[in-house]
Amino acid sequence: GFNRMIDMPAGTSGVFGGNFDAELEFLRCHLISGRNNFSLGWGYGWARYRLSSDRCFNFDGANVSIAGYPDGMQPVRSVFRLNRHVFSFNYLHMFDHKVAVTLGAALNVHVRPRIYNTYLRDGHSQRDTYKYNVPYAPIGFSLMGKISYDDFGFFVRYTPTSVFEKDRGPQFKSITVGVTFF
Repeated sequence: GFNRMIDMPAGTSGVFGGNFDAELEFLRCHLISGRNNFSLGWGYGWARYRLSSDRCFNFDGANVSIAGYPDGMQPVRSVFRLNRHVFSFNYLHMFDHKVAVTLGAALNVHVRPRIYNTYLRDGHSQRDTYKYNVPYAPIGFSLMGKISYDDFGFFVRYTPTSVFEKDRGPQFKSITVGVTFF
């Protein structure tokens, strides 16, 4: 799906289409009662947050902020990437043998943060990569709704928790819209 960062700091925006989210589910246990289905699942996901071209994720070794690129650098892109283990609880209601609605919540255990700032200096492409000590929030939560027909569905996921630690990085929420296959 494509995600949109909301409640961003003033003067900052993300790139729609440059922000995306992918998730693969490995295990799901079901409790089925008629047309109702309760389930617990585990999966692994990956999210990418890209800022508009004139702003970058600035990491000073302890904190992350959103700022302009330094003088003399021509911006290309600034991306924060974060992987996660997803532990989900879903309720699914089948309307017939093919149409279903799902509502769910997920606990996201974040791992492997990365910041990539790419820019041109004197006409040459350069990239700054930050992998260590990035102050990311280790735990997050999401709420999800999905409408599906047979093996294809559309979903909306709202994540009210920021991916950065409070007081050590920009605080924003995200909403993701996309498709599912199962």
